[in-house]
Amino acid sequence: MENFDPKEELELGLICFKRDDQIGARKHWENVPNKEDDINSYGKAQLNLGISYYKEGDIECARAYWENVPNREDDSNSYGKAQFNLGCSYDKEGDIERARAYWENIPNREDDFNSYVRAQFNLGIFYGEKNDIEHTLEHWNNLLNVQCFFQKGEYNDSLKIYSAQKIVDYFKKKIVIKIVHLIYINLFNRFKSIPIIY
Repeated sequence: MENFDPKEELELGLICFKRDDQIGARKHWENVPNKEDDINSYGKAQLNLGISYYKEGDIECARAYWENVPNREDDSNSYGKAQFNLGCSYDKEGDIERARAYWENIPNREDDFNSYVRAQFNLGIFYGEKNDIEHTLEHWNNLLNVQCFFQKGEYNDSLKIYSAQKIVDYFKKKIVIKIVHLIYINLFNRFKSIPIIY
């Protein structure tokens, strides 16, 4: 049995993925050792395998890989991304209740900063659509408490955080939630089918 360097296989898989060579990408990611040997590399590989299948439209297969990602205690970063991606996959199919349940599984920014920000944003919209002001404000206020607005690669999410702050300001001025929500929905959508890759 051939020994593979997990980090090298992850990188080679990403190179193939960026070239839209899904078969080549999956070949490299499948070479990553099992979780007993290298749990972090295993989590990243499972996450990326799911995204590769998702990109090709095989949502069930994608979900199976995302469900294989190690739990929060073993690899919180991959766990956060997988939970967000699972939520997106159900949201894409219109099962927003199931999507909400996965997004609620990312309670800490330590799980994965990008996933946390996106999940809080989506949850704010979810509760806004239900006219639940308390939970809408709770999730959007969670966005405002994030200190690292401009982490590397987070610029787009930072714009979303800024927009959420403006909406919370409107709420605080007692503008009717329906009006604010309609304006908001017309300006921004949930991060519907944007799974996160490693």
